Amino acid sequence: MVDKVIYFTAGEVPSSEELQDIEKINSVAERGYIVNVSNGSVDSGLGGIEACDYVAGSIPDEYAEVPVFDVDAPPIPNLPETAAVVYDGDIKEIAVTGEYTDSVQFTVVDGVISAIVLS
Repeated sequence: MVDKVIYFTAGEVPSSEELQDIEKINSVAERGYIVNVSNGSVDSGLGGIEACDYVAGSIPDEYAEVPVFDVDAPPIPNLPETAAVVYDGDIKEIAVTGEYTDSVQFTVVDGVISAIVLS
């Protein structure tokens, strides 16, 4: 199960800062998060809050109890055991099932997977 983030803009058109924040979230969101962008200046018409795990941006008051997603220090997403988010300098090992391997180890350098070891 992946976490859902709602990014609220202050108005109908996202500002350049908001677009940068959204881009940061999307850069880590491919596997770990579902990202929705909503206009925070209008009522959603849902009669309450939309279910989500995190909020960011110009957060409406009714979302005050929802954890804030820090775009500069994103939380570790809830990922299935067969998935991982790997950052520069990390070495991650993921258990896999298959005929020839028990695990796959990834090494990332400068944002690029530099090594993959099957064991």
